[in-house]
Amino acid sequence: VVWCINSTRHEPRRRHRRRLHARCPGSAAKSTSAADAYSSTRTPPLLPAPNPPTTTPTAPPPIPTGPRNLVLIGGRGCGKSSVCRLLRAADKRFTLLNLDEMIARKAGTSIPEIVQRKGWVYFRELEFQVCREVAGQAVCDGEWLLIDAGGGVVVDLDEEGNEMYSTRKVDALKRAGLGAVVYLKRDVAYLVNRTTGDTNRPELSDQSSFLEIMERRELWYAAAADYVLDASGGNIESTVKKKRDIVSEVLGYFYQQTRESPPPLAVSRIRKGKKKEAAPAPANN
Repeated sequence: VVWCINSTRHEPRRRHRRRLHARCPGSAAKSTSAADAYSSTRTPPLLPAPNPPTTTPTAPPPIPTGPRNLVLIGGRGCGKSSVCRLLRAADKRFTLLNLDEMIARKAGTSIPEIVQRKGWVYFRELEFQVCREVAGQAVCDGEWLLIDAGGGVVVDLDEEGNEMYSTRKVDALKRAGLGAVVYLKRDVAYLVNRTTGDTNRPELSDQSSFLEIMERRELWYAAAADYVLDASGGNIESTVKKKRDIVSEVLGYFYQQTRESPPPLAVSRIRKGKKKEAAPAPANN
């Protein structure tokens, strides 16, 4: 009897709840959409970080700590070309460039022909272009260049055709500190003896003698040089500093500036030069 009474007592409430759900058919849908909105606002779980690359990044090339190019200057007939060949033989890391040969190739004819047909003003302009090309090659290719410069590389001409110091050509060869300029100094009388009668060298001036021109240029060579190698002392070959001693001195200076280690052949040349300098002079009886 009790069970029947209780079931009868609660039956109206169940029917009342069913009627509420019937009157509000969207209540269940609302609760479902709210749950979906909550789930969509949740932050997704973090994914594990990818593994770091196994390859080591390539280090940039080292920045040069000193000059990378060696430039030899000096008066016509001072022996630059032969000294440069000996330097190249002592250290194969040098790439030898002769500016006069480059000018002749660029013009398609010899230097005397260039001067005869178009004059010194044109030649000096062509020489400046070659200096810039050499400097650009040194910077871009990273080569270790040995530059055999012509005797007039420190010279330009003013509007009246007079010689003046060429800042533009010297600056091009020294570009950004990459060029070390060595002046091979000789007595002017020695240069005169070496060049007299040489038909492969055009006349420098119709108004000034070779002696006057070389005396004027001496100051310009010294102004352009980072190092002056004094090979004077006479006007004939037997009385001046020997070329092997010049090579030894030039190499010693260049390795000191670049902080490079010389090869064995260059070391032997430097040692021979130092021993000769340290040897006592013979006594005059």
